[in-house]
Amino acid sequence: MATKKLTKSYFHVPCKQPFIGMSVGQQLYQMADKYSDKEMYVFYVDKERITFKQMKEQSQQFASSLIAKGYKKGDTIAVWGANHSEWLVALFATFQLGIMLVPLRLQFPESTVVALLNKLKCKGLILTRSPSNILNRVCEIFPELTDTSDDGFHSERVPDIEFFIISGTVPEQISWRK
Repeated sequence: MATKKLTKSYFHVPCKQPFIGMSVGQQLYQMADKYSDKEMYVFYVDKERITFKQMKEQSQQFASSLIAKGYKKGDTIAVWGANHSEWLVALFATFQLGIMLVPLRLQFPESTVVALLNKLKCKGLILTRSPSNILNRVCEIFPELTDTSDDGFHSERVPDIEFFIISGTVPEQISWRK
């Protein structure tokens, strides 16, 4: 039996509900216009509530930052950390730009994180507010972060990584001149 090559990014079969033909980013914009002040998400542990309008604005700001860093459609960025609002902001920002977001589980061993970052050619790593040991683990993977020289950042283990975005308190041992 011969298989037909797919030429579209989705497959739709006839049903009662037609395909809406909108991206997730477009859907967020529509919901923000329609339900601007309604809560989109509640982060119970952080005691934080985010409306559709706030998510749209925050994800637009983050998307602009990614563009300023040179990200473009088809690039890959990873996010490693617990479930906090910045995780969702990164998700919607990447949806808007066509950037692939790779979620990494907190429980992944360092070797798995390195293998995934290399295989997927991730250009950046976002760390959400997470257990304090996550930054220690990142420093073990990227010992170059503690180097205080002004030569820029380059990792031997993960050569495609160009930058880090870290939420929360940053330990003093990490050099931010890079």
